[in-house]
This record gives sequence, structure tokens and C-alpha cells, in this order.
Amino acid sequence: PVLVYIDKITSLLYTIRYMYAVFPVGGLGERMNRLVGERPKPMLPVGGIPILARQLVHFRNAGVTDVILAEGYKSEVIQDYFKDGQAWGVNVHHLDQGIGPSPGERIRLALAEVPETEKDVFVSVGDVLTDVALGGLLKQHREKDSVYTLFTLPPFKIPSGIIMEDFSNGIADFMEKPIIGDGVNSGIAVIQRESYPTIPDGAFFGPMFEMNKTRSGSFKDPDAYWLHAEDEAAYSRMKD
Repeated sequence: PVLVYIDKITSLLYTIRYMYAVFPVGGLGERMNRLVGERPKPMLPVGGIPILARQLVHFRNAGVTDVILAEGYKSEVIQDYFKDGQAWGVNVHHLDQGIGPSPGERIRLALAEVPETEKDVFVSVGDVLTDVALGGLLKQHREKDSVYTLFTLPPFKIPSGIIMEDFSNGIADFMEKPIIGDGVNSGIAVIQRESYPTIPDGAFFGPMFEMNKTRSGSFKDPDAYWLHAEDEAAYSRMKD
């Protein structure tokens, strides 16, 4: 629809400015050991181009100028490929954190490297492909003065009925193909930089909501596609 197209253009124009994005890309990719091999999972190719490179282009097109890659496993592969980022139209800052830190710790340490002049920062996992309107995400985040705004996907509909058991293993309740929740975590968010010291070790997206319940937002882009290389089957679909 024309209105959606105009909204996406407006969203892109909104973010054409100096801005940072943080990508935690140091994980081992243990669920995809057979495919990952000697490279980090975000460097798996789609159409001959690493997933992470495609993400950087999308964020660059939305106005992001600086990217911090919070690296760990096989960090040299990422560093050798992206170098300073000029070939991709962004300034890439490499932060080799080793293989020990959790996602929350990686993001906290990376955000500490963002200049204090930056109020808001994008945070994204490194193994998804999407065309979400990042400008729209940032616009909503700022208009609501949120600490944390998460791009959320449509809620998950369970394809079969589910049961609830009682203490004697009898069926206490039956729900026919229920829809769970109001949205699903996409792994992409924008946060206020000043909140970074409160980010705990461990997971990131859930704890950020728990700590900022009254100032967290959910951004929906129903026209966006989203693909996540969470396992071999998902990566195969991503390549199709």
C-alpha cells in the first residue's frame, strides 16, 4: 500500500544522522557446529554475502554511521572481512571480548565505548535478516521517551491444541491452537545509552524489559520480513 511505502521512506529519512549500533557477535554458534566451522555464525553466507554484512548495509541505509562489533569466537574472521568498514559505508569498531562473556555483558561493555553524546543506540543480534523500518522504531522510541524499545514480531500461534494437566496427570484444560502473547522478540532494539551500567550478565532482551517495565515499548512493523539463523533448518530457509 502507498501509505506503508511513504511511512517507510519517512522512517528512513528520520534516522539520517550520526548514530551507533551494537552487534554482539561473539557466540560459539553451538547449534550449528557442522556449518559454522572456522567462522562465527554471523559470517555464514546468504547469496555469497555474510549475514552480518547484509545487516550492516540495512542499518547504514537507515542512517547508522558507526557500528561496534562485540566479538569473541573467531574474531579474526570478522576483523579481516570488515576491516574499518569503509567498504560498507560505516565506521566499524572491533571489540574483541573473547569467548567468555554472556550476551548481556558483551552489550554492556560495547555500550560503554559509545560516546556520551549519543542518547540512543541500536542493539541487534548478528544472525538475522530483516527490512524492519529502523527509523520507525527509533521515532516511536523517542516520542515515548522510552529507555528500551523492542521490535516485536507477530505472536506465535501454536499449530495444535495444548493441554494443561492436573496433579494426577489428568487433563485439567484444553486450548485449541492458542495464540501465545502479543508479540515475539526479534533480537533488535533501541536503548538509551545511559542505561548500560544496569545491564546484567546473562541474557539481554528479557532483563532489559524487567528493569524498565514502565518505560519499555514494543514496535511492530507488519510489512517487514524477518529471518533468523537459529539452527541449520532456519539457515536453509534463509538461503532459499
